[in-house]
Amino acid sequence: MPECRREILIVDPAAHTPETDCFNHIARLSPLQASYHLPGICGLGTLHRATANHQAGHAQIAGIVILGSATSVHDRFPWQAGLVDWLRPHMAAGIPVFGFCFGHQMIADMHGGKVDFVREDQEKLKGFHQVAIKKSRLFSAGLRSLLRSHREAVTTTPAGFHIMASSPEVAIDGLEHDTLPVWSLQTHPEATSIFISNQGITGYEDPESLLPEESHLTKDGWTLVRTFLGHCAGR
Repeated sequence: MPECRREILIVDPAAHTPETDCFNHIARLSPLQASYHLPGICGLGTLHRATANHQAGHAQIAGIVILGSATSVHDRFPWQAGLVDWLRPHMAAGIPVFGFCFGHQMIADMHGGKVDFVREDQEKLKGFHQVAIKKSRLFSAGLRSLLRSHREAVTTTPAGFHIMASSPEVAIDGLEHDTLPVWSLQTHPEATSIFISNQGITGYEDPESLLPEESHLTKDGWTLVRTFLGHCAGR
């Protein structure tokens, strides 16, 4: 019998600009096949098919990455509720999950954490900043230069989680589940030069020919991404 295919699902909750460049780089670095899913624009059909294949033994979901979005968890769009309902049993089953920005906030919100504006004027935090990563079951401790592009943040720690990363302006800059293989960051470790341009962030231009894991701007984030991908493949 053929060996069951193992894949990592990349969920892009984009509202209007799909981050296909980020997916392409994740897929290029992933030791396992990576598939792309766009629930906010195309619906959740491909995710449900991935679940059906997983349950039937045709393919194994080895990991899930949830990217950022221009939407807020407070929007409560139907596709957001559907994504939470889809994710919850996979997370409970011990499938590794890594959430970025919106993904981080969604994971916190679905476990009772609070998400609110970072600043009273609701101004967006943009650009690279130093994030203190605490030693976790997956990542080593240390300062990382990571890209932020958000006006909301997690302000209370959700049940079953502890703080994995922090920075002066964002106390809960990252979360780790107490027992499950679930991690999240408020920042964008998956940032590429095209992603940075899409966010309207200037002053951090890299030649587009330079791979993001090689750039001094984005290599810290991509080290974290590669660590997670390797964890999924090694299970």
